[in-house]
Amino acid sequence: MKKFITTLLVAAAALAVTLIAAPMTANAEAEMAVVYAQIPDSWEAPHVWAWNNDGDHAFSNWPGGAMQEDPNNPGWYFVHIPASMEWVIISADVGDDREQTGDLIIDGLPVWITITGTEAGEVTWTHDQETDGDLPVYVAMAVVFAQIPAEWDAPHVWSWNNDGGHAFNDWPGGAMQEDPNNPGWFYVHIPETMEWVIISADVGDDRDQTGDLIIGGLPVWITITGTEAGEVTWTHDKQTEGDLPPSPGTPPPLLQLISLIVIPSTSTHKSLPDGLIPESGLGMKVMVMVMFSLVGRARNFLPPVVIGLSWNCRIGLTILS
Repeated sequence: MKKFITTLLVAAAALAVTLIAAPMTANAEAEMAVVYAQIPDSWEAPHVWAWNNDGDHAFSNWPGGAMQEDPNNPGWYFVHIPASMEWVIISADVGDDREQTGDLIIDGLPVWITITGTEAGEVTWTHDQETDGDLPVYVAMAVVFAQIPAEWDAPHVWSWNNDGGHAFNDWPGGAMQEDPNNPGWFYVHIPETMEWVIISADVGDDRDQTGDLIIGGLPVWITITGTEAGEVTWTHDKQTEGDLPPSPGTPPPLLQLISLIVIPSTSTHKSLPDGLIPESGLGMKVMVMVMFSLVGRARNFLPPVVIGLSWNCRIGLTILS
């Protein structure tokens, strides 16, 4: 009896190690490649949304990764995404609206996409290099969080380092998005090599900004109550709840939770083969609980699924809303 339970526990533990290790290894070794887009003059703040047929996404939230203009190729914008991505959508602000292409199956990276409109025939792409010079090199990213005054709108981060490198080409820099799990906190990813930041935002018809902040490493949490001395503080100690938002290009993890549950039971043995557990004995129910976050196509995500497998081979399935 003890040998049987031990065998089940070892098998379940092995299953847990296998399931947990696989997605972590895949993310850590993700190869990055570049997507270029030449967009209409009326398009502003272009972004890329990307996914593949396995359900992996390059970014966690629509509209995806912000593209930056290539200073050596005016009119061309780029962003890095995992080389495993197969589909992209390019979107951008046009006045008060947001325009986007259809779903483009790019069939490999790098890719150069030319957009003159959003109708059929107005979007073309090629794997032949359309830009001059070397392709931009991918740089690992880290997060900047900022807690801003209630009257501040549309916060942005401007960032640079002592070598003259900049995270963004044009002021006011990268748009921050609010963390849905931490109301009042906004974040953006910048290259890990950045050393200085300025946080700015709209306040009525004006734009307020902090001074030059030497952040001394990333990630960083900046608290802003005003723009005067002493009203801006920052720390590397985590100030937000939950996991940090994944860096651009990190697919959402497939496996979220796996646990082992061993439950005393006086009824489990009734469904097992005769003689496996004595009729008068106290049975043990061993259950492996696995929670998956199943990623749907494009922007839609399915709810998490919990699968329970007990030692008497009955399977339970629960959808969490």
